[in-house]
Amino acid sequence: MGVLYRGVDCQTDEKFGGKIQAKGLSEELTFMAGDSMVMVGNELNTIDASHRNAMHGHNICSDSYGTTFVSFTTDLKTAERFATGDGCSDGYVYVVDVSILDKLGMGYSAQAAQVNDHEFEVLVNLAGFEQLPEAAIIEKKAVKGRFC
Repeated sequence: MGVLYRGVDCQTDEKFGGKIQAKGLSEELTFMAGDSMVMVGNELNTIDASHRNAMHGHNICSDSYGTTFVSFTTDLKTAERFATGDGCSDGYVYVVDVSILDKLGMGYSAQAAQVNDHEFEVLVNLAGFEQLPEAAIIEKKAVKGRFC
């Protein structure tokens, strides 16, 4: 893994001031019985609070499960799809150097996803950081929507 990509539409990018930030402060998550969004009886979730649950919660719905994890992908086309809302609007693709994440001591992980496993998701843990450090971003490319 040399680089990771993150696609962001222009509205979201403006809302966060061009910063990549997590939606929550917890890097561990416990799923509770009766949670209708969580697939139970599989090998992906743990019983107690864990990073693994937080990553899966983020994958299921990052708005419902605010964690310190932020989604990236190893696939440029997937990032472009997110940046443009499937081609309907303009956006940006952030290109991040994995070696800089390593130097900064930032954890990242790819794991089997509970939803949309075809997106080649890699989760970067921003615990201890207000935002992804600019030093990790090697490029911010504008992407034009082409449809709608």
